[in-house]
Amino acid sequence: MDSKKKQFNPLFLWGIIGLSSLVIGAYFLNIWPFKPVEPMKLHGPSMSLLQKKENNPTVKAYLNYIQEDRDKMSLDHEFSNKALLMLSAAIKAMATTAGYRLTDNLDEADVFANQIIVDPAAVTHADDIIKAGNILTRSLTSLQQSKYPSLSEASIQLRNALDGIDAKVQTLDQRKKVKTFFLRAAQLLNEMN
Repeated sequence: MDSKKKQFNPLFLWGIIGLSSLVIGAYFLNIWPFKPVEPMKLHGPSMSLLQKKENNPTVKAYLNYIQEDRDKMSLDHEFSNKALLMLSAAIKAMATTAGYRLTDNLDEADVFANQIIVDPAAVTHADDIIKAGNILTRSLTSLQQSKYPSLSEASIQLRNALDGIDAKVQTLDQRKKVKTFFLRAAQLLNEMN
C-alpha cells in the first residue's frame, strides 16, 4: 500500500488570513456590517420669493411715481421718460434682489426713453415708448418666468398693455394706454417686491 501524504497548501492559509484581515479592517472602519443608507432630504427655502417681502426702495420709488398722479403726462413727455427710466432701474434692482442675471441690455431701453424728451414735438414718441417697453417687458417677463412662475398672468397683462400702444398714434392721444402699461409693470413689480 502506497500512502500518499497530503501536502499542505500554503495558498489556502494565506487566503484565509487575507479574508480575515479584510473583515476585521472593515469592522473597525465601520464599513461592515453594512448599515442601511438613509435617503438624503433636500430642504428648499423655508419661504418662496413671493412670501418674502423685499421692500426694495428702487421698486417702491417707481410704484410711488406711477401711482402719484394719473393725469401727469404732458407735452414735454417728462413723465414717460422718467417712468421708463425708473422702471428700468426697478427691474435691475428686482433682478439683483432675486439673484437673477438679466440677459437684455436695459441701457438700450434707457436710450429710447431719453429720445422721448430730445424733441417734444416729434411724432415718434409712441414708437420709442414701444421699443423701450419691449426691452423692459422682455426682461421683466424673463425674471418672472425664472423666479416668480406663479405670476404669469400679471406678465401676460403687461405684454397686452404694451401691445395696446399704437406706434402710429401720438402718445398724448393714447395716455390711458401708456399709463396702463406703466401700471401693469408696477403691479407685477409690486407682487414680486
